Amino acid sequence: MSLSTMPTEILLMVFDPLEFEELVCLLPTCKHVRQVAFYCLSKIVDERIVESIAEFQENEDKRSKTVPIKDLQILRNHEHDMSMGLHIGFTVVDGENKKTSEMSVSDISHFLDLINIGVKTGKMDLLNVEMYISEPVSDNSRFTRLFIALKHYSLTRSPLEFSITSLSTRLKPANMIRLFDTTRLTKMTLFFEKFRWDNWGTDETTKYIKFVQGFKNLLRRVKNLEQLEILLDGPVGFGFPAFPPGLAIDEDHLEELKTAFLALEKLHTLKLNTLLIHPSFFLPVPESVKTLSLAHVIYYSKDWWDEFAKYPFKNLENLELNICGNQECFKQGGVGTHLAPGWLSEGAKGYIIGDVKIRGLKKFDFEEKQLPYLPSDLIPCILKQNPGVEGDVGKRFAKEYSATLIQKCKEELIQAMVWKMFESEVSADVERRFLENGAQEDDLKKCTLDYLARFSGFLTEPAIPPPDLADVKGKSIATDF
Repeated sequence: MSLSTMPTEILLMVFDPLEFEELVCLLPTCKHVRQVAFYCLSKIVDERIVESIAEFQENEDKRSKTVPIKDLQILRNHEHDMSMGLHIGFTVVDGENKKTSEMSVSDISHFLDLINIGVKTGKMDLLNVEMYISEPVSDNSRFTRLFIALKHYSLTRSPLEFSITSLSTRLKPANMIRLFDTTRLTKMTLFFEKFRWDNWGTDETTKYIKFVQGFKNLLRRVKNLEQLEILLDGPVGFGFPAFPPGLAIDEDHLEELKTAFLALEKLHTLKLNTLLIHPSFFLPVPESVKTLSLAHVIYYSKDWWDEFAKYPFKNLENLELNICGNQECFKQGGVGTHLAPGWLSEGAKGYIIGDVKIRGLKKFDFEEKQLPYLPSDLIPCILKQNPGVEGDVGKRFAKEYSATLIQKCKEELIQAMVWKMFESEVSADVERRFLENGAQEDDLKKCTLDYLARFSGFLTEPAIPPPDLADVKGKSIATDF
């Protein structure tokens, strides 16, 4: 007699002595065996979660004592994410008293007490659980064992009984899969590792492949994800050199990553607060995305903006471009001062993309301070193809564009004057006219027009400054005058 034909009562006796891992191996079999194995598995998980909770609460000490994360932004700043910070929000459905309530705690013990009640009575459900876990908590071995027990509990419960739907943590993707039931997540915040392309070697190659594979595997598991935010694990500017041309990387890994990302069919909000992999890597946005927020865009390369311009955002309604996003900017002096040393052309400054394929935007927002570092025609192209954009975006850009253009005019004029490029030529013409005609009332006007004509030619065909004057380029006006 095979397992598939055995009566349920006999199967229960056969499966009773089996270990957890052995029962898990029976789940992919036929429906009858799977149902009985799952029942036995649920009993083991219930026993384990009760034991894990008891062990955690009995042995709780100062080293595992958590503190409230008063400002959830604290997770986004690595320098400040040093405390045992924890935040858990959830909906309690009390079946016995027929009550539903919203709760928020920083001490996990109360949360665990409610799970105990749910296991023992079957009348306490915890839904829409959102967790914000600081790095010290995720690195704590006692919490790690507890999270694994909670994962198994989630896997053996209906989403209407227990579900962690929101997770924000600094865990690596592989560890998120190991510690949590990611299949029920609808909202996720994770941190992307920073790769040192300027110091590339075997160790970095292994690290890069391992992380990309982990990220790809995580994306394949979060099919229900609706909101995703990706940040960088550390400051964006310093220590983030541009991807050097000619560096060989395995493009197959990147293509698999793109495929996994495009499969997020329920994703409607995407926030990219960091570069991904390297400044030229463009991650295609799923068709379902309606809100896209891009931060630290001053670091994106010309190649990235080319991909952005030709990408068909089919359902995008809201677009936001930020300098710093949700991470704090460096306080040393504002935008531009925290660009990485040797950054290529300071992003896409002055670059022309020609056109964009974005259509149907309803809302578009950007920070004026970043305009000098974006493709020069990016905003006009977006506004031209999206006449339905709400608000005064066009007026704001016109004002900033005119101010930027005037400043560039000043810089070009001052640069030409500092180089003294036309002084000798204009002076020679003035001397010639004086010798031929003597002093005239309109000499100043002719001199000015002559100088401006030469300056106009300089703008269309810039000349190279003499070697002895090249060092004055870029000096401040206060220094030169």
